[in-house]
Amino acid sequence: MKTTLDCVVTATEMNQAEPPPPSYESLGYGYGQPPPLPAGTHVVYTQQPTNTAVISFRDKPIAMTCQFCQASVTTSTTYEVGVATWIVCFVIAFMGFWCGCCFIPFCMDDAKDVFHNCPNCGQTVGKFARLF
Repeated sequence: MKTTLDCVVTATEMNQAEPPPPSYESLGYGYGQPPPLPAGTHVVYTQQPTNTAVISFRDKPIAMTCQFCQASVTTSTTYEVGVATWIVCFVIAFMGFWCGCCFIPFCMDDAKDVFHNCPNCGQTVGKFARLF
C-alpha cells in the first residue's frame, strides 16, 4: 500500500528524467516557418480555383456572363417538353378527360422545361427543369 510519502519525488530523481525536446529557435527556424526540406525534394504549388457563382435559372431570362463567349448578356429562353408536361398529361387522362384535354399541357409554357441560351454565341448556358 502506497502512502503519500511514497509519491514525493526528490530533486535527484527529477534530474534523471528525459530532457525536454529542442526548441524551434535552436534548430534555426522560428514560428511560421516549416522545417527545411531534404535535398532532392520537389515542391509543387497549385493554384486554388477562383470563386464561382452559382446561377439559379428560372423561367424568366436572366443577366449573366456567358461561360462560352465571356460576353455579358441577357439570356434568351426556349421552352421544351419535359417530365412535368408528360406527368400533367397522364394525370389529366387518368382523371377521365380523354377527348384531347390531356394534350393541353403540351400547349402551355408553364408545364415545359426552360432552356437559357446565349444570344451572342447561341450556346445553351442553363436549364430550368420543372421537376427533374
